[in-house]
Amino acid sequence: MSKLSNVMTGLSFGLVLILSQAGASDVLSSPEQTNNASGGLDYANAIPMDIRATFSEAAVQRVTEPVSFGEPGVSPGAKGNGEKLHEYLGEVGTVVSMQNVAVPSEHGTANRPYATTRVDMFGQRLSRKFPNRITGKLFFKKGTDTYVCSASSIKKGIVVTAAHCIYDNSADKFYTEWEFIPAFYADSKVGLKAPYGKYKSLKAWVPSAYANPTDNVVNDYDVGVLVMKKRPNPDTGTNMYPGERTGFYGYGWNGWGYTNGLNDGSIGLIHQLGYPVSHDHGWQMQANDSQAEKVTVNLGSGNTAMAIMIGSRETGGSSGGPWLFNYGQIGALSGTSAGTYPNNDIVVAVTSWGWGSDDPKEQGATPFTDDNVKLVVDGACSDTPDRCD
Repeated sequence: MSKLSNVMTGLSFGLVLILSQAGASDVLSSPEQTNNASGGLDYANAIPMDIRATFSEAAVQRVTEPVSFGEPGVSPGAKGNGEKLHEYLGEVGTVVSMQNVAVPSEHGTANRPYATTRVDMFGQRLSRKFPNRITGKLFFKKGTDTYVCSASSIKKGIVVTAAHCIYDNSADKFYTEWEFIPAFYADSKVGLKAPYGKYKSLKAWVPSAYANPTDNVVNDYDVGVLVMKKRPNPDTGTNMYPGERTGFYGYGWNGWGYTNGLNDGSIGLIHQLGYPVSHDHGWQMQANDSQAEKVTVNLGSGNTAMAIMIGSRETGGSSGGPWLFNYGQIGALSGTSAGTYPNNDIVVAVTSWGWGSDDPKEQGATPFTDDNVKLVVDGACSDTPDRCD
């Protein structure tokens, strides 16, 4: 696989090792963040974080050895109170072009079926409705430049995204000034909108293994979390974390929801949400549905990594967006049951990477395990329990 391509420049920040429930140095946390330390975020002209690997059919292989993890687990979500802030962020800016984008091909050569569509179809603002409103755009700084990913709440004050939207693996330092805007919306008429307000981060967490000296695009640890600050409502005086207003997704680990755990060939049905700049300039939330398959990716020199693969038309800017099992709401049941894993709106991965070629129409993600998402959530909740109770 190709090495992680990094075309950005940035500030150097120290690492802080935190003792988590799993033991010392399993997770890294960033220094506490200050507001607008580098002069604020440029919402209108943010650059998408675009992580791509060299496409090779031979890299995706099947193995017969079972994967050994703990028991599958799940942490349920909640709906929130739906209080809106309707914050105006400014006029739309320059449409940011993707780097090295090929002409789109609607029939992906990876042969993974998918259906990608706007969430706000035909003028209906469904992105502001539960459970879509839990997903949003994540802005952050790399030096003086503003970059953007996607993210979602999984506790009232904890937001999950890709580790590569938090930590610069190749430069061995954290990005800074993360700001999460759930249900972000923009067009040329109304400008940039934050229906539920914008939320600054206190601290960020990634697995320490993500910061180990391998720059492979594909790895087992591309997931991290942000500890958020409360945001007051100037009209009502209420002061809340994002998940208290929008609600938050549940999250599952160690193969929760897959047909055969995290063994190769296990499948599931993924509902992907995010803000790829290839669709509506990244101004509006996009949804994608596809069958997901657990595969092993060959990194060379005897090294392999897990990956969940889906068919998708999404591209840069979608990184960190949630991959959900059981999206939506179960209707009143009669004469049937909800199935083996009945919890709704459970995040089991976040968008991690895509191929350098546009033709496969396929994306990959790190599956959630107790070695990645469980570590960082437990570490963040131990450090700031009020965000998780």
